[in-house]
Amino acid sequence: MERPNDDAAGEGNGTMDFAQTFRMLLNEGRIQLHGVDLPSADDRPEAEAVLRDFETQYRLECPGEAPELSLPAAVWAAEMFYGASVILAYREIDEAGIEEILAPKFPGPRNASAHYSVDLVFRLLPELHTRAKAASNSDPLLKHIEKWANEWPLSSVGLSNVVPEPIDEILQNPSLRLMYVDRIIAKKDTSRLDSPEVQEAVKAAYGMHHQLAPEIHQTMTPKTEATPE
Repeated sequence: MERPNDDAAGEGNGTMDFAQTFRMLLNEGRIQLHGVDLPSADDRPEAEAVLRDFETQYRLECPGEAPELSLPAAVWAAEMFYGASVILAYREIDEAGIEEILAPKFPGPRNASAHYSVDLVFRLLPELHTRAKAASNSDPLLKHIEKWANEWPLSSVGLSNVVPEPIDEILQNPSLRLMYVDRIIAKKDTSRLDSPEVQEAVKAAYGMHHQLAPEIHQTMTPKTEATPE
């Protein structure tokens, strides 16, 4: 996260600046802020073009056939992530300012398309949470990030103390289910193994090769069951 100096944060930041910012965020996981200015409705066409281009390539790496892109969902996530980054960088923003910046509600149902589209940006949520928590355990921004983590469980795998909201839409979509399971295994997030459906999906993913995910396998193995060598 790069906060500009006062000269760089002056007026004259147009749509191209925000388009470049979103491109850097999506491709490199870094974000260049433009002072406390936030993207406006005028910036959305450029942001949509960047998100659409990125998603075209991103879906090629997804398992199976990913859900359809929802641009409103992806744009909302990009704007919320940018706003949260501004709040994190500019500590002088008070709680009322935080609430105003992050006020926009998600524009639609949280279906498979929404989970996939929001995840284009919110897959970076764990790192944002780490930075916010390092800044202050009592940071008002944290409650918003943690709320997002609960609402978008595909994106928050690896975060502690998450209480995922119903994940039916994720598990019912073959591509999202594999993405979710792969992240659980890769991040050794045993907290996500509290449902039989998730456990079955994880077991199906590693099959007989439980040695590839020993922590996960141990969590799902009854203590009375002997684990074969």
